[in-house]
Amino acid sequence: MSADPRSVALSVVRRVFTEEAYSDLALSAALDHSSFVPADRRLVAELVYGVLRNRTYLDWHIDRVSRRQVKDMEFRVADALRLGAYQLLFLDRIPAYAAVNETVNLVPRRAAGLINAILRRLPRGPEGRISPSSEDQLHVAAIRYSHPRWLLDLCAEQFGVEATLAIARAEQERPAAVARINPLNATREQLLAELASLNARATGYSPWGIEVDHFDELLRHAAFREGRCFVQSEASQIVGELVGAQEGETVLDVCAAPGGKATHLAALVGERGRVVAGDVHPHRLRLLRGNLRRLGIRNVSVVQLDATRALDLGDRWKSFDRVLVDAPCTALGTLAKNPELRWRVKREDPERLAAVQLALLRHAAETVRPGGTLLYSVCTWTRAETYGVVEKFLSAHREFARDDLRRAYPSRYDIFLKEDGVFFSLPHESGSEGFFAARLVRRETP
Repeated sequence: MSADPRSVALSVVRRVFTEEAYSDLALSAALDHSSFVPADRRLVAELVYGVLRNRTYLDWHIDRVSRRQVKDMEFRVADALRLGAYQLLFLDRIPAYAAVNETVNLVPRRAAGLINAILRRLPRGPEGRISPSSEDQLHVAAIRYSHPRWLLDLCAEQFGVEATLAIARAEQERPAAVARINPLNATREQLLAELASLNARATGYSPWGIEVDHFDELLRHAAFREGRCFVQSEASQIVGELVGAQEGETVLDVCAAPGGKATHLAALVGERGRVVAGDVHPHRLRLLRGNLRRLGIRNVSVVQLDATRALDLGDRWKSFDRVLVDAPCTALGTLAKNPELRWRVKREDPERLAAVQLALLRHAAETVRPGGTLLYSVCTWTRAETYGVVEKFLSAHREFARDDLRRAYPSRYDIFLKEDGVFFSLPHESGSEGFFAARLVRRETP
C-alpha cells in the first residue's frame, strides 16, 4: 500500500462513500496493511473521520468558491477536494501549501488544475469556518454539523430545537476510545497503569470503564490483544449492568454478537452462572466465539437463533432469570463514532426496525421465568424504536410491568435515569453514546 497517509485516507473515504463500507472496519483494514508510524496512523484516522463528519459543511465551502458543484464532480476528485478542504479548515498544524500540493497529487492530471484553483480560494483555519446566514437554526445546523435535515427535524420533534443543536454538535466531536475491563485477569487500577502511555483515565460513570485517546492505539496494545479489556462504550457498559444479573443466574442474550454485553454478563453471573448468547448471523457468531477465547470466558454457550421467531433452545434452556434484547436499530446514538450512518439511515427506517424490535421482544419474553426480568435496549433515540416498542409490548403483555430503574440504582446513574424509570443516554448530556433501555419484570402470578 502507498506510504502516503493522505492516499490511504482517500481510499478509505472512497470505500465508505461508494461501497458503503463501515468506516471503522475500512480504516482498520487499511492501517493493518500499512507500515505507518503512530503519528501517520493518527493522521489517516483524523482525515477519514474529519471528512465523514463534515461532508456537507466541506461541500458548502467548496461550492462557494467553485463554478462546479461538488455533486457534479467525479467521485475521486470530489473526495480528494473534501480531504484538502478539511486540512485547510480544521488542521492548523498542516501548512496550507502542503495541504494543497498533496491533494493535487491525489487526483488525475486532468483534474489537477481544478483542484489547485479551488483549494487556493478556500479560507484557512477556524476564522474561515463560517456558516450560512439564516434564521432557520436547523437549516444552519444541517450544513454546519453535516446532518440530513429530515433527521434534525425528527430529533427536534422529540427533544426540541435547542437539544437537537446540542446533540448535533456533540456528534461532531471525536469520541474517546472506551474499553471495559475483563475482571478475569485485570482490575481497573492495573489496566490504567498498563495503558498510562495512552493517556488512560477512568470513565466518569461506568465502574468498569477506561478511556484512551485513540482507538487504533488501543486495538494494537497488548492489553486488548491478550484479553484484559473489551472495546465498549460507557453507556453500553451501564446497560449491561441494568440487566440485573446476579451470581449464579442464567441469562439469555438474544442479539449477542460481537459480545460486549454477553461477556459482561458472564462476569456478573460468575462461574456458577451461565449466559446463553445467540445471534442469527454465522459470521457474527464467529466474532463472538473469537472474543470469548481472547477474554478466556468459559461460562457462555453460543447458539445460532432467529429471535424474530419463536425460540426453541431445547429442554436444557426453557426459561431464564434474565433476558437481554439489545436489538438491531438505526444506531443514531453512535453518529460520533460511526458518522457515515447519518447518510445511510432512511426516514422509514425507525418504523421498519420497530416492527423487528417488537417481534424480538415478544419472542424473548416467552423465555423469562415468573419474577424474572427482560431488558430491552437500543443505541438510538427515535421514539418509534424506544418508547414506542415498549408501549406496544406492554399493551399486549399484561404479565409484564416496567421496572423503575431509579429504585435499583439510586443516585448512581442519575444523569441517565429519567422520571419514568427508563435509562436514556444522549451524547450532549454525558459525552457517551445515545442509548435507551427499559427493564420489564414478569409478574410472579398471572
